[in-house]
Amino acid sequence: MNIVRISLVLVFLGSSLLWSCLKHEDYPAVPSITFKRMDIASDNTANLYIDFIDGDGNFGLEQDDWDMSADSCRLRNNLFIKQLQLQNGVWVDVSSECLGLNYRVPWAKPSGQIQTQKGEIKIELGDNWYSTLEDDFDTLRFEIHIMDRDFNESNVLSTINYLKPE
Repeated sequence: MNIVRISLVLVFLGSSLLWSCLKHEDYPAVPSITFKRMDIASDNTANLYIDFIDGDGNFGLEQDDWDMSADSCRLRNNLFIKQLQLQNGVWVDVSSECLGLNYRVPWAKPSGQIQTQKGEIKIELGDNWYSTLEDDFDTLRFEIHIMDRDFNESNVLSTINYLKPE
């Protein structure tokens, strides 16, 4: 019987130590993003991948969120991409505010006590990723940021440089 009690006490102490070592990380309420990669297929369509973290779990939009008839694209979308083209040594924004690469990322509501959202976003650019570029220049990059439901904007990330397909 003493061996059983000692074993139970050891199991309890061991599991308590293990549980106390599992630490919940706190993240800020302002979302943050990091660039992963951009895959360009043989047909020149592209997919862009970024990672995101939102500490209070309110990144994403539902169908009825925000006014889709609003004049401002900022009130209809939550992921924004600028296309920048290298023109004579200067990066020039060639994207259009509303016709550019802006998206509505759906809301995956967190459940449970921990509300933090962490994940990967795949952005299907198709062949639209280079269509606004002027013919005389061939180098581009993207600047990307997201905005949560409280209108907190993430950091702005810049991708690496890409050459326009021929």
